Amino acid sequence: MWQTLLTPVDLYCERTGSGLWAEPANALTNLAFIAAGLSGVRQVRRYRTGSFAEVLAWWVVAIGIGSATARFGKMRGVGQ
Repeated sequence: MWQTLLTPVDLYCERTGSGLWAEPANALTNLAFIAAGLSGVRQVRRYRTGSFAEVLAWWVVAIGIGSATARFGKMRGVGQ
């Protein structure tokens, strides 16, 4: 049972295996989200635009991290 749950999913063209660079375009866009969010946090703190803007910037970082963990952690039998 565990063997099938931990086997990488290879059901679509971009994914070639497991690991960080199994989906290179997705990995780069996740890094872009994280970088954009951190840049936003820096700008919010620099210009003191308020806590709401900072929360939104941190959400962008969280989206990048969440997408990365969802994609890089795909296993057979999960979400099918």
